[in-house]
Amino acid sequence: MSSQVIPRHVRVKYRYRGTLVPHKGRVQAGSIEAPKDEARWTHPKDNFLLPHIDTLVDNTIGYSLFSFMDDFSRYNQIKMHPEDIGKTTFVTMWGTFCYKVMPFGLKHAGATYQRVMVTLFHDMMHKEIEVYIDDMIGKSKTEKEHVLVLRNLFLRLRKFQLKLNPAKCTFGARWGKLLEFVVSEKGIEIELDKVKAIQQLLTPRTQKEVLGFLERLNYIVRFISQLTEKCNPIFRLLKKHNPGVWDEEC
Repeated sequence: MSSQVIPRHVRVKYRYRGTLVPHKGRVQAGSIEAPKDEARWTHPKDNFLLPHIDTLVDNTIGYSLFSFMDDFSRYNQIKMHPEDIGKTTFVTMWGTFCYKVMPFGLKHAGATYQRVMVTLFHDMMHKEIEVYIDDMIGKSKTEKEHVLVLRNLFLRLRKFQLKLNPAKCTFGARWGKLLEFVVSEKGIEIELDKVKAIQQLLTPRTQKEVLGFLERLNYIVRFISQLTEKCNPIFRLLKKHNPGVWDEEC
């Protein structure tokens, strides 16, 4: 944790309660708790949109080779602006500290990281690579092209001092998992574990459980034609004056 935080011995305007947790033989700040009323004015809304998952996955169609990569320490690779370091100050039993890098759990950490990726790799995205926050995939139609894609990507990563997590990377694969889908030369498939999870769900007994079931179905909506129409008996269970009985039609 020492490389990510620095001690504070001065008065600060922002100071939150910090929770330390063990992580793979070391201690790190697990969370910083900021009161909601303070979060509103210390963290203005960021409207930068994350890419649509369906569009990103569709962009892999027509390719034969893939490299699946995961950034190391994710948000911690983004340095805090010197003027904003004090806003990450947190208190522990060992003293008061603040982050030198962007910590996990910030309101707009995901949007900030995605903006960085788009800025650094805009000319490669949707052509040679796809990026969803810290998940990256390199794609090509031939082995020769794939080597060039990876070379360009690695040079860009080195230029901006970004690191990958080798334990979570797979290079030159014919298929692999991308954002809960399986992509390959054949196209896009459903991850079997997700299908089994839906099949093993218990019969919904409340409206809340019905909504939870429908949310699960959103995962497979692209694979079943007219799924919305087929779910009409289930939608009726959500009506105000419906008894909410799950029958054979459902």
